[in-house]
Amino acid sequence: MKATLLFASVILCAVSAHAADVKGQTYNTVEEQPEPYATIRIFALTDTVKPVTYGTTNESGYFTLHASPGKYRLKAQAVGQKTLQRDFELTSDGIDFGRLDFQPDNLLSEVTVQAAKPLVTREIDRISYDVTEDADAQTSSVSEILSKVPMVNVDGEGNITVRGSSSFKIYKNGRPNKSFSTNAKELFKAIPASTIKKIEVITDPGAREDAEGTSAILNIVTTDNSTIHGAMLNVNLHASSQTDFVPTPFLWGSAQLGKFVASAYGGYWHSNRANSRSHSESITDYVQTGNRFESRNINSGTNDGGYAGIDMSFELDSLNLFTAEFSYNQYGMKADTESFNKMFGCDGNELYSYHTTGFSHVSPSIWLEGAFNYQHSTRRKGELITLSYQISGNTSKTNNQTNYVDAVNMPVDYTQTNLLSRTRQIEQTAQADWTRPFGEKHVLDIGAKYIHRYNRAKSHQDYVGGEGIIDDNFSHLTQVAALFADYRIKFGRFGARAGLRYEYSRLSAKFNDPDKTDFSSNLNDFVPNASFSWSPNDKNTFKASYGMSISRPGIDYLNPTVVSSPLSVSYGNPNLESARNNSLNLNYSFMSAKFFLDASVNYSFINNDMAEVTTVDNDFITNTYANGMHTRNWSVSFYGSWNPTAKTSFGLNGSFGQDHLSLRTTDYKSLTRWNYNVMLRYTQHLPWKLRLSVFGAIFTQGASSLYYYMTFPNLSNFYYAANISRSFLKEDRLTVTLGVHNPGRMHGTYEQHTVNMDALSVSRSTSYRQTAFMVRVAWRFGSMSAQVKTIDKIVNDDVRGAKSAPSQSQQ
Repeated sequence: MKATLLFASVILCAVSAHAADVKGQTYNTVEEQPEPYATIRIFALTDTVKPVTYGTTNESGYFTLHASPGKYRLKAQAVGQKTLQRDFELTSDGIDFGRLDFQPDNLLSEVTVQAAKPLVTREIDRISYDVTEDADAQTSSVSEILSKVPMVNVDGEGNITVRGSSSFKIYKNGRPNKSFSTNAKELFKAIPASTIKKIEVITDPGAREDAEGTSAILNIVTTDNSTIHGAMLNVNLHASSQTDFVPTPFLWGSAQLGKFVASAYGGYWHSNRANSRSHSESITDYVQTGNRFESRNINSGTNDGGYAGIDMSFELDSLNLFTAEFSYNQYGMKADTESFNKMFGCDGNELYSYHTTGFSHVSPSIWLEGAFNYQHSTRRKGELITLSYQISGNTSKTNNQTNYVDAVNMPVDYTQTNLLSRTRQIEQTAQADWTRPFGEKHVLDIGAKYIHRYNRAKSHQDYVGGEGIIDDNFSHLTQVAALFADYRIKFGRFGARAGLRYEYSRLSAKFNDPDKTDFSSNLNDFVPNASFSWSPNDKNTFKASYGMSISRPGIDYLNPTVVSSPLSVSYGNPNLESARNNSLNLNYSFMSAKFFLDASVNYSFINNDMAEVTTVDNDFITNTYANGMHTRNWSVSFYGSWNPTAKTSFGLNGSFGQDHLSLRTTDYKSLTRWNYNVMLRYTQHLPWKLRLSVFGAIFTQGASSLYYYMTFPNLSNFYYAANISRSFLKEDRLTVTLGVHNPGRMHGTYEQHTVNMDALSVSRSTSYRQTAFMVRVAWRFGSMSAQVKTIDKIVNDDVRGAKSAPSQSQQ
């Protein structure tokens, strides 16, 4: 790692030594003041398409760019100003243009002005990165551009975090996209950035974007030019030492015929046994009896997944747009387990022992989703009426078997357990939205939404040699009807936003068991949000916000099926209620031409959260779920980026805070844990079209349960990686990337500690193959400027304790 950084620094110094400075200041002659954030591009005289270097002026209109000696053309652009152009010859001494005076463009209605704007802009609820203004977009993937977006980090493996957290939603053109959310890691590495218009980080989702439960949104806005015919195909192959260099393929293509545009994609991933091999050792002390249980476990398995999708749009005319999307995801898993277990009495003598072998097999779980949308634009600029319908479904089958062998004085009479479970989920959603601007300062969004969510779970359990066969059949229906209104105002340097969402929900459960009683409940929720911002100048912004979100229990939390082992039993709770999360945020951001800083203080609380409830009775543990947990979280998060030159960038993303959980039941329980996350990034463009990226990150986990917390001995929570890539062929159509992740680390270890129960334990788990060598090849065929048009659509993100389609990054 030190050698890599030293090499990069030497190269950087060498490159800088051969570059000369181009300086100047842009000036607004009408307002008689400097023109801030103008876009400066420098072209070779023989190439007026792709700039040699580019940047934006600072808040005082000054700029400094670097280029090798030669003949160039400088173009300066700003909104409402005529493009300013200067031809010049650059020597090793550099050049200072002094003051560059913009002239107002008074012919906006007669000519087309290509007015440029800063790469980064901000609104009251979001920060935007203009991909079309980034010269690297023509030869980069979406994943590579994302690493430049404020508050977004992409590590060496392609995993994405927003404000240091992986808990966020991904939208496409203002609406959720199942494929993006499920397969972001692989999709964004393959999709060309040239098809993207801008990337937005929505830091304060309102009543419209955030129906239920999202703290941040990453919105990918695609280009809207659909007037050029053409076709494009991207082929992406990834191979890693962690999977014995078995290639993982991905295809993405797009084509257009008249007003009809379609894009399709597909991919496959695999994880072998060697990559998933792990072992763990645990010791549990039972407070009531003084007994001690020792266990050693060995696990390995394979995982496979595939995905495909198609997006289509048809623009009937300039006012009417129809879109449709379909996606398919499949996941399968085979795992083998083995354990060695012994129970000792308080006097140290062995009470019983047993050895287990078993397997867990997930038959291909399938997720299907379809969405249909219609958008009508009125003659009033910015006014939109959108109608959407979405249907999604999932089916899953799991077969688990455990064999008890070499048993001595076993506390149960069965010798084998077989559990066959099947789940099915079908969800339908209809939504209508109306966006209405009033003048230039006011925007009102109103809408309605209906969700019909059906879950069914069946299980067949066979305790061989024991109590025999147990069958369960449980179904759960959730219906939600919602109305929302969202209002935004921009007045000078002040901005405000307020929204309110009303939701009526009906939850009902049915059992195929005469001993159990069906039930239903009706809930009424008002979900408010508000934010206020003030920018004393173009450099600084202060913001305060409040928001509420709702989480509803999923099928895994609700399912009452009882699953037993010699030492424990677990089951869901069909009487769970939704939880309301309240959050407060104070934010400060600083923006200049080369530096960006964002810092926030956050506080959130829940008074009736869903929680795991664990009890111990004579060495036997019972696990279920209940409402009533109080959750308090505060944190300080920060993001910084610095671009000293057009070819060099540094990034810092981090947070620290405290989680406090408490449960006020028959006996009071609480847990407080600190957490912190820090990620560093360095990117350097080198000669010969080489690009070097170095990453480093360290993280901890706060409190997510009352009964356990995680620690990471020997800095096993530290991640580091380096990638180097080069583009080949005409228009850089072929890109090859080589990478190394965690060099020198053979395994990773974490410890789980249990608290707040009469069974105190420490479990140490070790996973292997932490060091990885990677190669990725991306090849782009064809050319087109069209992109499938999309419409703001449906998002449902209110469910906790429900399965979602796994991606490779989740395995």
